[in-house]
Amino acid sequence: MSPAKEERPLRFCDICGGLDDHPRHVTQLAADSTDGEPSQELLADLNMGAADVYAVKQLSDPTLTVRHMDCCAANGCETCSATEKENKGLRGQKLINHLEEARNG
Repeated sequence: MSPAKEERPLRFCDICGGLDDHPRHVTQLAADSTDGEPSQELLADLNMGAADVYAVKQLSDPTLTVRHMDCCAANGCETCSATEKENKGLRGQKLINHLEEARNG
């Protein structure tokens, strides 16, 4: 019998506002940082209906950034740019499957 598949949490993207379980680049900032605060424009456009407490808590933490890898790459992150190139621009479940296959070898 194979182990139960782990459920992936829903999270917002700090850049595009998307709420999904896709892979993210998560960065912990300094305790006194406010760089992770979402913009008023982003907050106004969010669909909070499907969000759970975990997603809202992460979004409201000013010391944490949570971004889709492609959004982060487009925002200038060298790590995510390299990851995007390595993963050939896969998105969503295709990217999750690709990363799980690479991890399981």
